[in-house]
Amino acid sequence: MDALTMSRRPAEADGKGRFAPIEPASLASQVADRLVEAIAAGRIAPGARIFETEIAAGLGVSRVPVREALRLLEGQGLLVARHHRGIRVIELDSAWAAQLYELRVAIERLALRHAVARYREQPERLKALDAAVARMREAAAAGDGNAVNVADLAFHEAVCVETGSPLLMTMWRTIRCHVRILFARETHRAVDLDRIVAQHLRLRALLAAGDLPGLEREIEEHVAGQPWPAGGREGPRAGGAGRRQGQRRKR
Repeated sequence: MDALTMSRRPAEADGKGRFAPIEPASLASQVADRLVEAIAAGRIAPGARIFETEIAAGLGVSRVPVREALRLLEGQGLLVARHHRGIRVIELDSAWAAQLYELRVAIERLALRHAVARYREQPERLKALDAAVARMREAAAAGDGNAVNVADLAFHEAVCVETGSPLLMTMWRTIRCHVRILFARETHRAVDLDRIVAQHLRLRALLAAGDLPGLEREIEEHVAGQPWPAGGREGPRAGGAGRRQGQRRKR
């Protein structure tokens, strides 16, 4: 029986309560998504061993989509398989953060270089960026850092899509789960949400103008200015009186 047609099993002990409910479509990708959520939220610790049976029980699915999901996340570098030690979550330490910083800057600069001409020639393609910024602005006004992060990733993914490069999209999707985990693990820090919105508005304006040198400078400052973990990449941090997570606009 394949992953899309198998019957669901009731949640059992061990994994129960650690994951959000799952729908019976694209099971392997949904299992992978739930695992990323659990790692991001700290419900599965860095270095922890992953057991197929426990995950399957917690999500109420068979081991088939779990096995596929683990393979997917191993391919994205989030899990590692070691002989006699099973499959484990990687250590989310300063070395991980430093590598993620370098990879993200390189991938984003490449994406901007390939996408800028398309945005300049077909400005209607900017609508996806405008939609992401609108969601980001609304979330910032509500002090919802998690929703800002979701819109932030959507903005950058939209740029990658415009490159028309399947290989670049593969690279972006490989680091996307890492970036998502970084964002989630740092939500307890005071982050200026208005500043994040302003950065994306600048990126949007530079894309519309076709200013590649400006884009390359802006993206490096943008990525470096994010809340990297202590001991990892510490980029420039701007102050300011903008709203921070958990703070609503005063009316």
